[in-house]
Amino acid sequence: MTDAVLGWLDEGQRALEAGQFDVAAAAFARVQQQLPTDVSVAIALANVYRLSGDAPASRHTLLESHAGGVWADPSVAFVLGAALLDAGAAREAADCFEHVVSLMPRNPAALGALAGARRTLGDPESAWPLIHRAVSTSPRDPALLLTAAQIRHDLVDIAGALRWLDRADAARPNHRATQLQRAYSLLLGGA
Repeated sequence: MTDAVLGWLDEGQRALEAGQFDVAAAAFARVQQQLPTDVSVAIALANVYRLSGDAPASRHTLLESHAGGVWADPSVAFVLGAALLDAGAAREAADCFEHVVSLMPRNPAALGALAGARRTLGDPESAWPLIHRAVSTSPRDPALLLTAAQIRHDLVDIAGALRWLDRADAARPNHRATQLQRAYSLLLGGA
């Protein structure tokens, strides 16, 4: 990296820490112009846009990085996938997570992330075997247990969803998202 790029990175980080999102975005955008395939730079820029309230610019930056960035490394692909999923780009997120799972087929976080993306895409049938494999590997992970409950709910298995929610509650008591999912499942289950 050149001294100029390092300087812009430093400027962007300092501006971000100071809440000066316009300055941070400008600095990270300059870095991205110099390193257009660097996914970590795109994620940093997208994060600045998100924090400043510009969700469309954040999503656009992530989608461009998905299309033209280098995300063959599984850790980079995972982070990009998570950012894309958060930005509402579930199809592209699933691409990233599928890549990670192809390289790390037993990684519970990757399996759970791909299951979550497929669920978001409206495909709980293909999500279920993935989350089941993830939970088999990591049976007390509360995030995976919650995802399993959400998928069972989407499959209209309310009793199954409630059993998975019981396990999620045992692993992480009083978790707000788990409590909300339980209320939603009970409401739709007629309880």
